[in-house]
This record gives sequence, structure tokens and C-alpha cells, in this order.
Amino acid sequence: MRENLLIWVKDYCNDQSLEDEGAISLFLDRAEAWLNAHVSGVVSEQLGDYSISFGRGESIESALPLSLIMFLRPYKKMKML
Repeated sequence: MRENLLIWVKDYCNDQSLEDEGAISLFLDRAEAWLNAHVSGVVSEQLGDYSISFGRGESIESALPLSLIMFLRPYKKMKML
């Protein structure tokens, strides 16, 4: 999961040179722990004749709290057209 998060961070920050070190590493640690604890993919669950439904998932940006995404603010670059 960490490698996928790093790919997302590079795309989100528009900087393919970012590495897993410093504040980026801290972000990856906390984001991975938060996602493991809070995102299960379960959309609905019933008890009678037990049924469980899984969603297609949500984007990482919408799944993470803003307080975590703020770690990336200093690394975000503008996109040039």
C-alpha cells in the first residue's frame, strides 16, 4: 500500500522526484495507518440471511482527513499548461 500511496503523493503534488523520506515518509506512515484503521470498503451490511456489500472504493484524497493532506502542502507544485 505504501508504494501506491507514494505514487498518489507524486501525482497529487505534481512532482515525480519526491522520495520516501522526511515529511513525505511521515505522511505515508500516518496515511497508511489511517486507511488501515478507517477504510474497509464495506458499503452495507445486513444481518438476516447475512449479506455484505463492498463498494468500488473512494479516492485517496476523499478518504483521508484534511489534517493529513496538509502535510503535503509545502511539496505541491503548480501544473503548467
